[in-house]
Amino acid sequence: MNSQSGVMVFIEQNDGQIADVSLELLSKARELAGELNVPVEAVALGHNLHSELQVLGEYGCSRVYAVDHPGLHHFT
Repeated sequence: MNSQSGVMVFIEQNDGQIADVSLELLSKARELAGELNVPVEAVALGHNLHSELQVLGEYGCSRVYAVDHPGLHHFT
């Protein structure tokens, strides 16, 4: 078992636009992660989200796990 943990947030997107609620959750995750002294990480499913995901760092996210596939462009 890995001894390192963090606070993970699922990034909701539609047509390549990150949902506002995901950014709000990242802000709250950053607060919680600060109390726990762990990193904030995110997972995003979609297609061609690379430039949109850059903003996540501004919300305290230190690592993004992205799954990119054309079939996920309209992922809900």
